[in-house]
Parts: sequence; C-alpha cells; structure tokens
Amino acid sequence: MSHSSVTVSDVGGLPGASLSPRDVEAYGREGFLAPVDVCDAAEAATWREKLAATEASLDRPLSSLERLKSHLLFPWIDELMRDERIIGRVRSLIGPDILCWGTHMFIKEPEGPIFLTWHQDHIYWGLDNFNTLTCWVALSHSTKESGCVDVWPRSHDRTWNHIEIPDENNLLTRGQQIEHPIPESEAVGLVLAPGQMSIHNVRLAHRSKPNLSNYRRIGIAFRYAPTSTRQTLVEWDSAALISGTDRFGHFELEPRPRYDMDPIAAAFHGKTTENQVKKLFGGKGIKV
Repeated sequence: MSHSSVTVSDVGGLPGASLSPRDVEAYGREGFLAPVDVCDAAEAATWREKLAATEASLDRPLSSLERLKSHLLFPWIDELMRDERIIGRVRSLIGPDILCWGTHMFIKEPEGPIFLTWHQDHIYWGLDNFNTLTCWVALSHSTKESGCVDVWPRSHDRTWNHIEIPDENNLLTRGQQIEHPIPESEAVGLVLAPGQMSIHNVRLAHRSKPNLSNYRRIGIAFRYAPTSTRQTLVEWDSAALISGTDRFGHFELEPRPRYDMDPIAAAFHGKTTENQVKKLFGGKGIKV
C-alpha cells in the first residue's frame, strides 16, 4: 500500500449539509441517527430507475458480488457515495479526512425470507477505528413490514459476545448473533422514506427482519472511516478516498468507474471483493 499523501482536490470547499451539535451529541450517546434527509422522493426514484436500468441491461438482477463494492461498477453509486448531502454529515462525526471502505446494496425481494440477526459489524470487518460508521440510504420505503434496520440504542459502548446459529436465510454467513438477550421493547426500528438515511456506529448492535411487504426493499450501505483507520485482519485492503487527505496509506485507493462495468474499475472490483469474501470475511461475515 502506498504511504504517500493523497488529497481529494475536486471536493475542496463545496458546501454540504452538516449535523447540529445536538445531533452530534445524540449520535454519540445513542449510537445512531435517523431519519436524516438526503433528498426528496423524486430524486430517490431516479436512483431506483438507474438500478432498474442496470438490471435490465444485464437481463437479470444484480448478483450478490455485484451488490458488494458496487461503486466500482456503477458511476451513479460512486456519485451517491460522494454526495455532499451525505458526506457533510459524516464530516460532523469523524472529521474531514474520510475513506469509504465499502458499499453494499441490500435488496430484499417482496415477501422474502432473508434476515440478519442481532450483531455488531466491527467483529468481522477488521477495522481498528470505532469511529467508523454506516450511512444506510433508502431508495424505497424501509418500514417494519419491509424489514427495516432495527438497532439497540447505546449498545455501542462495548463488544458483545457472539454465538453462531447457522441459517440459510441469514445474511450473516455463520448465523452470528449477540449472545446477550435483547428485549424487543428496547429495539428501535429505523423507518425511512425514499431519500432518507440512517447513520449508525460500527459497534451498534443491529438486525433486520424479513421483507413481508409486496415491494422490493432497497437500500445502499456506505461504510465511512477516518483515513487513520487500519485493517487488522489482512495485509492488503482497499478503500475510496472521499474527502480531505489520506496521509497514512493504510489502504490502496480505489479507481472511479468512467461508465458502467468500466473494465479497469471492474478488474479492481474483482480483486477487492475476492479479498473481502475469501480472505477478510472468510465465512464469518455477510454472505454475498
């Protein structure tokens, strides 16, 4: 990995939304914020249309691997990942020098069985910085019926012991789940309208139930981290520089796709997803 300093020059001083001191305090206390407005429903509909157009051009739904690190395959996801309406809020929480370690499209088909058990992300990501966070952007309605993300407030102050109970419908490969019983009365559903997002800390316990609705529940998770973050589980990893300067070089910086399935960026996508699936997650993380 390169250790030279790299700066995002095209972001510069672009004005972006920011969080109020009250929001920052609430996030630090509870471990999440939601809902956070990114855009209106009409703009969110254009993102769904782009996804539909992509799948139509492929004559199939996106594969599980294409849903991982999707910003390397599709410029519209790369652009959304860098949108100042998202990044401005992220800067308020982790500072100006920001990497995006990963993107993941979470698409639950109507009346489908897919779910995720209560878990913490940091136990299998290998990232050493507990300021790392996820911005989960809704492209369609994400409700309790359609299997929105549920969180356990204030659970981000420690690492909880996990046990493994495999289930073919659990997106967590080994059926990881927090051993401590979490009362349903303490779960908070992060209900989002199209164009809204939630933000949650890498150690916040969360889950997602099956989609019982008659529509696709579509969201994109963006994993943002300070550039000082290190990968502790493997020798090589990659990330996209989103804002500010990378003075550390702990990750190989990712290229931007010029168009859908740009062969240069797509080749890098193959390399980095193989690293995550086979070497990093190693059967311990999210199925793809």
